[in-house]
Amino acid sequence: MKEYIEGLLSFSLRMAVVLIPLLTLLEVAKERWEGRRWRGFSWVLSPEGTVALLAGLIFGILYGAGVIIASLRQKRVKGREALAVVGFLSLFHAVFEDTLLFVAAGADPLAITVPRLMLAAALFVLLMYLPGRPTSSS
Repeated sequence: MKEYIEGLLSFSLRMAVVLIPLLTLLEVAKERWEGRRWRGFSWVLSPEGTVALLAGLIFGILYGAGVIIASLRQKRVKGREALAVVGFLSLFHAVFEDTLLFVAAGADPLAITVPRLMLAAALFVLLMYLPGRPTSSS
């Protein structure tokens, strides 16, 4: 039992060392973007949607989804926008890690990234602008 508890504490400490700086970085980024639009997405996303998208691209799909869920609960992002961001992230999450891993194995980074990006962008546009019944908070 002692070995189990020591292992658990060691693992928890390692996770904290990784997660605390990442979460701090995201909060700093969120404060910088709060109330203004990031130029790359200002034509289509709110500041909250942009933060969720960037969080998902940089930190992974789970964290991006967490940001979008919190934004939905606070009614700071519309349902259709949230759906489009989650759809995009479902195809294009962890782009940095995935690409680096495959490049290390000898793959062409453009052959990995470009098709994924094109498919994710097409899904985003489809979900964002598809006519029909709007989602609950659109």
